[in-house]
Amino acid sequence: MPERLQKNYDIYYIGQKNSNKKRLIQQPSPELKNKQKKLISLYELYPLPPACACKKGSGPLDAALPHLGAKYLLKVDISNCYQNITPYMAYEAINRNFPQGNIKKQMLENLDTCFINWEGKNMLPTGAPTSPIICNIVLSRIDYYISKAAVRWGYQYSRYMDDLNLSTTADKRDWAIIETIKGMVIGAGFPINKKKTKWYGKGNNDAKIVAGVSLESISRRQIKRLIRARLQNLAINAQPIDSVTNGYLAYIKSIDEVTYHKLSEYYHKKLSYVSM
Repeated sequence: MPERLQKNYDIYYIGQKNSNKKRLIQQPSPELKNKQKKLISLYELYPLPPACACKKGSGPLDAALPHLGAKYLLKVDISNCYQNITPYMAYEAINRNFPQGNIKKQMLENLDTCFINWEGKNMLPTGAPTSPIICNIVLSRIDYYISKAAVRWGYQYSRYMDDLNLSTTADKRDWAIIETIKGMVIGAGFPINKKKTKWYGKGNNDAKIVAGVSLESISRRQIKRLIRARLQNLAINAQPIDSVTNGYLAYIKSIDEVTYHKLSEYYHKKLSYVSM
C-alpha cells in the first residue's frame, strides 16, 4: 500500500448514538475522493446477487420486502465489516468471478486506491465513496452460500450492508440455523457482533425491523411503487422478470389480485413498446 494514500485521509472519531463507543472516520482528501468517485461506475459492473439490497437501484425497502409476513426474523450483524475487508479479499472475488478482459484488469489495478493502511492493517476506509461497492463485491460470496442454504431451509434472505436477515413464515424457528450462518460468516473471515445477532418474533417485544424499515409498517402503496419501478427497469432493458420481483408479485397477488394483474399488464406493455 503506497505511503501517500495514508497521508491523503483526515482521520478522526465521532460519538455513536446511545453508546459510549466512538466511530472511526477515514475521510479521503478532495483529490483522492474525486478519483475514487470515478471508479464507482467501474466496480458497479461486478454482478451482485439478488440478495444484496444495497446496490445501485435498490434500497432499504428491497431488503425488507422479502420478509413480509414473517413470523420469525433472524438478524446477524458483521462486526467492524470495513476494517476486516482486505485488498486480497477484493482481489480474489474479482479475479475468481469476473470474466477476463480489460475491465477486469482495470478493477484489479485500481484496488489500491480504494484501501487505506491504518495502524499497520490494510482496510476499507469508512469515508471513501468506493467502500460500499467493494464491500458488496467481497460479501457477495457470503450472499451466495447463505442464499442457497436459505432455499434449502425454506427461508427468505437479504443483506443490507453488514446486516444479514433471514426469515420464515413457519410457526417454529430452527435454532440450529443461527450457528450455521455464524460458521459461514466467520469462515469467510468476518467476526460476528453477538449483541446484535438474535431472533425476533413471537414472544419478543422488539419489532421486526430490516434496514431501518419496520415490517409491520410497510404500506401496500409502497410495495406497489417498488414493484412498478422494478418492472419498468426490467422492461426498458428487455429483461425477464427475475426471481426477487416474482416473489414481490406473488405477495401482491396473495393480498390484491387486481393490482397484481395491473402490474403484470404494465410490464408486458412496456416490454412490447421497447421491442417495437
